[in-house]
Amino acid sequence: SDVIGTATMPLRPTGGAVVIDLEVENSHSWRERGQLQVEISCSATPSDSRFEEIWHVTIHQAFKLPRMDCLSDSDPRVQVFICGEESAPTGKQAFTPVIYNDCNPTFHARLDFGMLKQDVLDSMFAMVSASVGQRVTQADLPSTVCWEDEQRRFDSFLAGIGKFASLAKASGGAAA
Repeated sequence: SDVIGTATMPLRPTGGAVVIDLEVENSHSWRERGQLQVEISCSATPSDSRFEEIWHVTIHQAFKLPRMDCLSDSDPRVQVFICGEESAPTGKQAFTPVIYNDCNPTFHARLDFGMLKQDVLDSMFAMVSASVGQRVTQADLPSTVCWEDEQRRFDSFLAGIGKFASLAKASGGAAA
């Protein structure tokens, strides 16, 4: 679960595969920074689609990853976050499969991200609000990309909805 590095790029078509360098934390003194071969494309959506856009992020392969395991090569996977304006996380994320014992893994994993039209989102939240008997908006949903906070924020969301409050876990981890 160690993070080897991060890379940031804009959500726009790359016109083919591109290689980007991984940025590593200062606390790591690896000789190799590692690289990632990525491709971003966008699919056209039919006019009657619920989606405004459909993005495809293809993780082809990684290169020169440092060895992170004591007795074998690294077991890498790539986690992709989609950020909105001002680089704020949108909560949209996906993962490649883990490739075991490989510091130069080949993934060829296409990760798809559908961006819903605003009227579809508004309709969905209106239906959820009617179902639970109180107003629910997108701002009520957890939007963190930190897995450690994900359960806590989701439980906080559940606790805020009267009909779901009993489903939220107590802070000690037991069901309330």
